[in-house]
Amino acid sequence: MDLVTGVANDMLQKGKEALESASNMKRDIKATVYDSLQGLYETVLSLSDSRNRHKCNLERERAQHAKELMRVERAHSKELQNFKQLLLSGLQAAHNDIAATLKETQAVRSWLGYEMDEPFKRIKEIREAQVELEAKLQSLKKLASSKGSCEVPQILERKIEESLKSVGGRIGSLSSRLEILSSELGETRALITEKLDNIPHTQDEDKQKEEDIGWKQELKTIESKIDQITTIKHQCKQEPQKDLTPELITISEKLEIVSSELRTMREANKTIASPHMPSIETEIAVQEVRQTLDSIKEGVTKLNPYTSSRTFAQVAAKPRSEHKQQPNHTLIISSRDPKATSDNVLTKIRSTLDLKKSGARVEKVRKARDQKVVMRCATKEDMALIRGQVQNNKELTVREPSNQDPLVCVRGVLACYSNEEIIDHIKAQNGHILNGVDKAGLRMKVRFRKRARNPHECHPVIELSPEVWKRFTEIQKIYIGFGRCSVQCLKCLGYGHTKALCKEKEDACSYCGGGHTGRDCPSRAKNEPPKCVNCVRAKRGDLELVHTAYSMECQERQKWDNIARSRVQYC
Repeated sequence: MDLVTGVANDMLQKGKEALESASNMKRDIKATVYDSLQGLYETVLSLSDSRNRHKCNLERERAQHAKELMRVERAHSKELQNFKQLLLSGLQAAHNDIAATLKETQAVRSWLGYEMDEPFKRIKEIREAQVELEAKLQSLKKLASSKGSCEVPQILERKIEESLKSVGGRIGSLSSRLEILSSELGETRALITEKLDNIPHTQDEDKQKEEDIGWKQELKTIESKIDQITTIKHQCKQEPQKDLTPELITISEKLEIVSSELRTMREANKTIASPHMPSIETEIAVQEVRQTLDSIKEGVTKLNPYTSSRTFAQVAAKPRSEHKQQPNHTLIISSRDPKATSDNVLTKIRSTLDLKKSGARVEKVRKARDQKVVMRCATKEDMALIRGQVQNNKELTVREPSNQDPLVCVRGVLACYSNEEIIDHIKAQNGHILNGVDKAGLRMKVRFRKRARNPHECHPVIELSPEVWKRFTEIQKIYIGFGRCSVQCLKCLGYGHTKALCKEKEDACSYCGGGHTGRDCPSRAKNEPPKCVNCVRAKRGDLELVHTAYSMECQERQKWDNIARSRVQYC
């Protein structure tokens, strides 16, 4: 007992003592005051119990949230660990690729040094030959000018021409080899760029600092070696006579592009946050919440062990009780006086019936509309005894209730039709089904309509005579207007029969398929997903059950209604 209930109990006892001390108060007033005080005390107890349950629910939700938070943190930590391992493996692969690229670069550098040595030697020889030829030409010019003649001996001219031709051939071969070297350098640059592009941009913060130092050193080494390659042309003491500047400028520009891309890769420095592991304080808080929740549950159980309500899961897990069909032996009794009320009718029934002598057994009596009383008897013989005694009273009338005609739901009817037009279409278009039914048995009446998903359609519920609904349910399809519609039972929600001939013992919910009506569905109140009872009976998969029994997406519904909606002619 907590503080509030204790105070309420003390006040109740004080009130009782005050009433006992009051001697001039009537007994009925004292009883009323006693009942009021007791009711207030019970109200306080119920409020206290409700508050304790509310606390218990809050603690339970808090524990669930803490548990969910821990689960999310662990999943996030695991995902980050996997991502870290993936990055490390990718970084290791990139490091290996860079090492291989370095080796290839060194090999290319050595090859370039070897290949460029011979061309520069030839250029040097060509330069020396040109200088020698120029000297000979100058000497010949001086000799010719001193002798007063401007002609050069033909032998010397031939030698000079042959020397110039050989020099031109050497220059052409050198130019072709330089072009081949330029193309090979371009391929090397593309290979280095491709290797460097595969390097991941996101790394672990601790690993990245260590790797950046090695990266910078390696990139500086590569850049220095590439710069050495670009400066090979300056190693020659004497430049050739032919202008090789355009070819060397092209090679230098390509190498500068590679160097700039390497600098860009070196400047890339992106990090990711370290994984957050669940702390010890979170674990301790969860344990404290669990202990508090267990203590509250134990206290609530001790406080009110008899008022604990069962959950929906416990009720649903309990097997259904067998529903036995009871025979209906009912009489409707009314008064001939239109001013008489239901209470007056009951008084007259008590004075008329002598159950001691007749021994008739009455199970239930209830009031009905229009000043009538409905009486249900145990057997047919008891109903006959009571009916005979009531008929002896001229002020009362007695009759048995008339059997109601069965109802069927016809799906997919055009909404533009009125109730009379629907009945006329049924009679006119389904003559092959209604053939042989007399006029007395041809009873049809539209009771109400259900809305359909398609705004041009509706689902009318029609009251039929037993002979007509028997034929309709056997055929399962009837023609109305521009379509062929299916018939559905309103009790079990199945197709092919009506409510009057349904063999199911309980009603089926159109939302969850349980043994209750759709208005009283607890799943609908909790906003739980629906479950089609027809698809459950057909043993379909879980993903095919998420719709109501009246849904147009139901595959059982589509199986019974095999005419596509696109062929229906809407007005």
